[in-house]
Amino acid sequence: MLEESYFEKKFSVGLAMDTTLKEFEEFLGKYSYFIDNMYVSPPLGDQYHGREHIKEQFHDPDKVALFWELAELIQHYQISLEVVFNTELLGIEDFQRTKEEFDKRNIGIDKIAVFDKYIKDVKALFPKARIVKTVNEMPNSLAEFELIPDVYDEVVVGRQFIREKEVLQIISSQLHAVPVLLINNGCSFHCGGCREMSHCENIYKQDNKVWASEYLYAQQSIFPYELHEGYLDITNIGLFKLSTRNADTDFTARCMDSYIKNNAEELVKEKKFNYLLWARLKWHIEHFDEFDYNRIVEIKSKMYGL
Repeated sequence: MLEESYFEKKFSVGLAMDTTLKEFEEFLGKYSYFIDNMYVSPPLGDQYHGREHIKEQFHDPDKVALFWELAELIQHYQISLEVVFNTELLGIEDFQRTKEEFDKRNIGIDKIAVFDKYIKDVKALFPKARIVKTVNEMPNSLAEFELIPDVYDEVVVGRQFIREKEVLQIISSQLHAVPVLLINNGCSFHCGGCREMSHCENIYKQDNKVWASEYLYAQQSIFPYELHEGYLDITNIGLFKLSTRNADTDFTARCMDSYIKNNAEELVKEKKFNYLLWARLKWHIEHFDEFDYNRIVEIKSKMYGL
């Protein structure tokens, strides 16, 4: 069983804008010890946001003002700030505007998650920032992982590779980067990368014709015990990434707590909706009432060959 101290500065957490300044400060007061970075998309226009919910939030001037207050708090608590440039609609002027807006508020950008095509411009504008390979442009085969440019400081791993040791070895040994594991995976193993929501739903429905919903959930989720009890080899993993930007502060806290305290079974007995903590694919939700925790654990054991 992992000690709480193991998780010191181990989490990469998406900033959830469904919060208040007071709630967020209370959250950081309790959890900043465990957070390496919080990742955000800047409130500077629709082109920066791949998620419709976040795009709509930043149409509200009050949310934009709150964003800057939250960013200042993140810096105050000495948590790294990661900006994501992971949509197809960005150009050099968008990177320049981001730099100007953060600079004038004296808020540092410590990490930037990008597509390959943005690396040159981003490194020129933000020479001190660590460069992160976004999961939105994650390869679909081991061979493609080996072709990732050797310029990244961190590479995020999600989807079908969350239990693949070979991927982690390629990242650490060949790319000389830090592997970041997305542990509450929000994607089907067969989606092939982020597209429109209808594509995501169609892939799930097609998979569900072949495999039971419990199997798909077991496959796509990582329960806390998989980390604590050594099912997953986490020796090469530098950070655990949490998909939380479409959530709220309470959800983020419960998610982190579950991975730190290894109390998933207790949370499921309390409320079946808590299955969402460990797999963020929304199409699972309608099946939660049918799920049985022990059956899912048994499926996971077979996945590990036990």
